Amino acid sequence: MPSFADRAEPAGQRCWVGVVAAFTVLVGVAGLGACTFDEARPGLEIPVPSVFDHAGRGGAEPGGAAVAMPVVPLPVNWPKVFGSPELSRLAEFTARGNLDVAVAAARIREADAQTAISSAPLFPQATSSDTTGRSFSPGTIRSGNGTSRTIATTSFDLGLTASYELDLWGRNRFASLAATENAVAARFARDTLVLSAVAAVANSYFTLLSAQDRLGIAENNLKDARFGLEAIKGRLSVGTATALEVAQQQSVVDQQLATFPPLQQQLQQAKTAIALLTGRVPESLAIKGGSLSALKPPIIPPGLPSQVLRRRPDVAEAEATLGSADAAVLSARAALFPTLTLTASGGVESLALRTLLSPAAAFGSMGAGLASPLLDGGALKGELDLQRGRDLEDLQAYRKSVVQSLVDVENALIAIQQNTEHEKRLAAVVASARLAYDITRVRLREGTIDILTVLNTEQTLFAALDAEAVVRLARFTALSSLAQAIGGGWARPEQLEVPPLDGLTPVPAEALRPEPQPGGPDRTDAAGYTAGARAAAPSATGGRS
Repeated sequence: MPSFADRAEPAGQRCWVGVVAAFTVLVGVAGLGACTFDEARPGLEIPVPSVFDHAGRGGAEPGGAAVAMPVVPLPVNWPKVFGSPELSRLAEFTARGNLDVAVAAARIREADAQTAISSAPLFPQATSSDTTGRSFSPGTIRSGNGTSRTIATTSFDLGLTASYELDLWGRNRFASLAATENAVAARFARDTLVLSAVAAVANSYFTLLSAQDRLGIAENNLKDARFGLEAIKGRLSVGTATALEVAQQQSVVDQQLATFPPLQQQLQQAKTAIALLTGRVPESLAIKGGSLSALKPPIIPPGLPSQVLRRRPDVAEAEATLGSADAAVLSARAALFPTLTLTASGGVESLALRTLLSPAAAFGSMGAGLASPLLDGGALKGELDLQRGRDLEDLQAYRKSVVQSLVDVENALIAIQQNTEHEKRLAAVVASARLAYDITRVRLREGTIDILTVLNTEQTLFAALDAEAVVRLARFTALSSLAQAIGGGWARPEQLEVPPLDGLTPVPAEALRPEPQPGGPDRTDAAGYTAGARAAAPSATGGRS
């Protein structure tokens, strides 16, 4: 009776049987893959107000009602609105040379490389194995008496092995999407650093100008104090003043002299801070400065809260990070299900090089493998729970970025309004103190005023002048903070330039919002932000629902 081995089927028939079997398994698993497993998480659930409470008339005038001002986007180099060419130049240096921005740009390259790594499983994998060898068999295994010689055999082998995992549940696709969203977030993180660095250099420049103003005020105060000292010494010489009165006025002079070192320190440290922000050593950066009074305080309309959310790169970064976390959850969930891998291998093998490419030297195999997780100690479920936890964490971070954006604008508007009002009232104080001091000087020459009145009048004027300069700095800093809070000159690029992978686009079109276009990872616009077409008009609504 013939055995089962004796009933061998032709090779071609066996091949077709294998293909049919693999196709049957594929159809069955694909049917399961058509099922959907929805993954739910909480939404944003943060009500966005229609207008800012302290918007007033563009944020530069106090006491106005909360109204929606027409939105006039700031220029990309937004510090130029203050009317200082030197500040505008320093802002450009900062956007291009800041070292923190350079670090963030390097992280973009890292994120793009990680995207390529995470997207690789979406493609077939193939390896070649080309070998040649010569083996020697001992003659003693053929003849026990040792009369046979050692046999040498040469072999040649050209082979190719290929495999492809059918991404039935989207594990690889969602992993690629998570990495791509991270690459998008890295670009927005770089833009956030550009905005922060430019705002910091503007504030440091205002501090430098304020220090120069206060040094000028201190010099004038010192002149006035020395004038009073000489007048009192003159009265002492004629016997109408005492040594105590001279010492009291001398203390006023010494107080004014003592104000110079801290102001000089503030001035020099502001210069070094600007040098650091521009990525240069202090000795290589020349800053002329000037006066805050020479700058024009701009009117900066904050726009609508929904528009601000579209103009903040940190909000866009948080949204992209949340999108990456969403995709990571879906990838971890898909890892719970079976994986189907198609494999094939083939090549040619021969003992003689002349017959290596003949049809008889060919060999090959093909197959399909279905792998299902059975016992893993809860590792896959733990990974899913981990990604769900990170997703909720990123959701809360996104919520905070939205709330923080609106709070930043409100705080800046409040600071502008109150500092503007404060500066107006201090101007009135300075005017009245100046009038009193002028009268005091006249009467001091005439010798018809007591020294205590002179001291009080001097100190009132000196303190009012310095306080006015300090509040002026606070107002300009608040204006800079408002510009930063509304996103400066940044606008969401209509097209994010994620570099293609080996000339291909493995990530589905819906993976990127908006679609990627060929381009380099480091392309930026004139202000150092991610390159892309600027939106003509910000959308009335923004963010992830």
